[in-house]
Amino acid sequence: MNEINRELRGYTASGTSISLGSSTPRRMAGHITSGAISMSDFYGARSHIVIDPGGAFGSGNTTFTRGYIKDYYGSGSHLGSLSTSAGVYIPSSGDTLNQFTEREVIACYTMHMYNSYGFNQKTFKLSLAGQIYSGNTFTGIREKLLNNNYTGQFTKALADATFSSASTFNTWDQWKWTITNPWGGTFKYIHWY
Repeated sequence: MNEINRELRGYTASGTSISLGSSTPRRMAGHITSGAISMSDFYGARSHIVIDPGGAFGSGNTTFTRGYIKDYYGSGSHLGSLSTSAGVYIPSSGDTLNQFTEREVIACYTMHMYNSYGFNQKTFKLSLAGQIYSGNTFTGIREKLLNNNYTGQFTKALADATFSSASTFNTWDQWKWTITNPWGGTFKYIHWY
């Protein structure tokens, strides 16, 4: 239970009280708001974020984006909003440049780019603040409903993504996947595993 608490709230001090029946642990386990819940529901689960996607068209209506993009190291956000009920940080190791113990999610969105010349590309992108120089403590992400069923983007392993990392201080790492269907406008529950 202590490990679950630390996962949900970041590096929470050991011994901090937690109730598995409260709303935040239930979201992490992918459960609805009532009913039985057990420790096994948390195996392999990590912190998650809840995105309420907005949408915006780019120049000439050739780019459609849904999801969350934060103004870099600012307080505002573009497109949708990011729920803070279960935290907006994920545990990380090896981030020696910025000395983070956790990494902030600064972008999580789908994008559809196309034009009249036949260009048509759909992608899913995840960006985390800071750079990382050794292994992450997570290996992928997955979109799950509250009833624990997969939906939308399903499971995406970091190993299957195109990875890019900036080489300067106070920037971010980004993973990009090719997808078939961009997001719609309903809530998205993104879990780390």
